[in-house]
Amino acid sequence: MNRAAHARIAAYGLACSLISLAVWSPVLTRSDPTPSPTAAGREALQRAEAALAAGDVRGARQAWDEAYQVAMQTRQPDDLLGVGHAYLRIGAAGTDRSATVARARGIYLAALFQARERRDAHAVARAGEAFAALGDHEVAERAFDVAMALAAQRRDAAAHDRIAALRARAGYATPTR
Repeated sequence: MNRAAHARIAAYGLACSLISLAVWSPVLTRSDPTPSPTAAGREALQRAEAALAAGDVRGARQAWDEAYQVAMQTRQPDDLLGVGHAYLRIGAAGTDRSATVARARGIYLAALFQARERRDAHAVARAGEAFAALGDHEVAERAFDVAMALAAQRRDAAAHDRIAALRARAGYATPTR
């Protein structure tokens, strides 16, 4: 695949994420910024994983669709990251790798935006890890920088150290304090 095709896929993923963000902007401003993840989403992801392990890609996609709907309703960064990771595993069993990566990237962007909005340094760093795993080093580096800045704003040395460890595990150097 050439560079132009990669750029179009990245632009499509970003556009989808921005549209999603616009649609869900009322959710971003609600008074309870951290609703608990739902059991329905976790259960749907477990069914997707079980179906995938059994070789039932269609069943895995159906269960994943349920988990995705729940994650989009809760807008929890960890829920979004979980469905993004699951989508990559399900997509690996399919044939269209570029479309799978583009959709997972869009989900990861939604998780990153939510985590940043909630000022959740750890979730921002986990989103950075997800982008690093996709090979999107520019977004990964920026996510790690944002996570470190959030930890510094809170003067949370323990969070800084945990984020530095995540950053190092993803293969990025940690700037000095």
